[in-house]
Amino acid sequence: MRLFLALLLATAVRAQSGAEFSTGLLRSTDMPRVELMLANRPAAVIARHDGVVTLAAPGSDVRLEARSSREGSFEFCRIRRAPDSSLAPEELKLVWSFPMSYNESMTLDADALEGHPLYLPDGTIPPAHHLNWGTLFYDRVRNFAIGTTLRGAPPASGNWGARSGPTSVTQLHFWTETGSPDLEVAIFAWRPKEQRLWWAEWYQEEERRMPGLHRAMFPVLSPHQMSWAPGERQTIDIVPAPADESGR
Repeated sequence: MRLFLALLLATAVRAQSGAEFSTGLLRSTDMPRVELMLANRPAAVIARHDGVVTLAAPGSDVRLEARSSREGSFEFCRIRRAPDSSLAPEELKLVWSFPMSYNESMTLDADALEGHPLYLPDGTIPPAHHLNWGTLFYDRVRNFAIGTTLRGAPPASGNWGARSGPTSVTQLHFWTETGSPDLEVAIFAWRPKEQRLWWAEWYQEEERRMPGLHRAMFPVLSPHQMSWAPGERQTIDIVPAPADESGR
């Protein structure tokens, strides 16, 4: 795979627990292709030390550091400004290439969940304006989910998505800008325990880490059918808040 993540994780690094990080979700063949760009040039590894990878791009004064960790079901690659890096405002972009098996996404906007396909039955891509930093993507066949978070910097107001053919990859570009000392980009992956509501596990994890972040979301009630006759029994899945969690 031609992935910048493959470069980051080609050597064993250490998780927060100190144990060898070798589970390899982000290095899995199920991981879609993703490339990190600085000033519209591909970033490359220029140094590795104590589990920290330094990234730079030709012609850029910005240096980034990447660290990997395993936290519960989730595997992370976190990218931050290197301590000696310039604070110059340069374009930072993630370029995703999703194969056909990825056609589910979930975005949280103003505490409202929005699910969108990455391609339509005729092979065309729908408008990509709903897909941005924070969107989750899912390969149902392989039960493999990924996502990104962006902190310390604003997302670009727009993004870009395209497909070159009915069976080609779906390419998505997410932008932000360097310059903030608090910039953090995180790419993460996990294999959901429950496929029907595959996205719920991540939002529960976020609420567990930052209580009150999704106060208006839980509990999530998900009926198995869109409508039913009066008196008819209906099956409803319930996703509780982490504080109330005793199973689904």
